[in-house]
Amino acid sequence: SVEFADHRPYVSGDDLRHIDWNIYARLDHLFLKLFLEEEDLALHIVIDCSASHDCGNPNKFLFMQKLAMALGYIGLVNLNRVTVTALGGAVVTAAAGGDEGGGGGVATPSVTSSIRDLRGRRRTHDLARYLCSLAPVGTAPFTEGCKRVALSRRGKGVMVVLSDFFVKEGYETGLRLMVGRGYDLFCIQCLSPQEVDPAGPDGLAGDLRLRDIEEGDMAE
Repeated sequence: SVEFADHRPYVSGDDLRHIDWNIYARLDHLFLKLFLEEEDLALHIVIDCSASHDCGNPNKFLFMQKLAMALGYIGLVNLNRVTVTALGGAVVTAAAGGDEGGGGGVATPSVTSSIRDLRGRRRTHDLARYLCSLAPVGTAPFTEGCKRVALSRRGKGVMVVLSDFFVKEGYETGLRLMVGRGYDLFCIQCLSPQEVDPAGPDGLAGDLRLRDIEEGDMAE
């Protein structure tokens, strides 16, 4: 950095290149020049796009999209580096030339898909376009996805994981892979009102046979 911040007394082992020789000539004491360093911090949002998120009234995946957009916008206007990664799910591509009814499609990533290194308010539309293209389908391999996210990140910053954390294999191993390496990890569990209180208004009652929306398993 070239922006001067302060002086401090020299101690054994300091870099001699940072000594202020003008002060030494006047005071006959060694002082080090300190400079202000601005770190390039990143915001990495991970959104779970498995099929279990496409439920509830209001729909909890829509809530997760709104939350990711709000957090991402805060990062963009503060000139942080913003990355969004989807675990599983599908990416709906628009029709070529903006025509409706043709040219579009659905691409299902094997594990993850991302939009990376967005910076500045002008990238708001790119962020919104990517989030709106995500669709919650299938089963997301949570641990494998977290491993790929951990290996792909750079620098330091904040990582936010949005999920219902209804993961059969367990979510602890995946989250453990993403802890550290310069990132502060935050997890936000998103549940629909019907999941928080299944017996509430218009809720479930009686003897039921329930089907897993992702894998089709049945349970009494």
